[in-house]
Amino acid sequence: MDRDRLVALLRPEITTIDVTILTSEAEKFQSQVLRPIIKFQHDLLILVFDSHLKRKQVKLASFSEEKQVALVEEIFINDRLFINELKGVVVALFTSDEYLKYNLSLSEINKRLIQIIKTRILSTILK
Repeated sequence: MDRDRLVALLRPEITTIDVTILTSEAEKFQSQVLRPIIKFQHDLLILVFDSHLKRKQVKLASFSEEKQVALVEEIFINDRLFINELKGVVVALFTSDEYLKYNLSLSEINKRLIQIIKTRILSTILK
């Protein structure tokens, strides 16, 4: 079995996505590729985020919920190395064809990818 097929088989199916209403190619890519990979990688993404906080010696739990959100937003705006690490966690699970599509709309897809990850991290830490 080749890598592309194995990678695609790892992804969970997200039944709440209605692919018939997706309009743009970026939306389709987000729903059919990014969301399943990010869902599959959720635990690792949270671990990467926690490790980043430890390296920066940030104790998020010691802040108010409002300050936690502000700190997460700041990290996602200012820390390019961390953002690149997160992107790598997702891009590593693209098939060859998906990677080629990703390269065609790199900027737009990266914005979507980072927004989804940030939302997942916020919803996890603010439970």
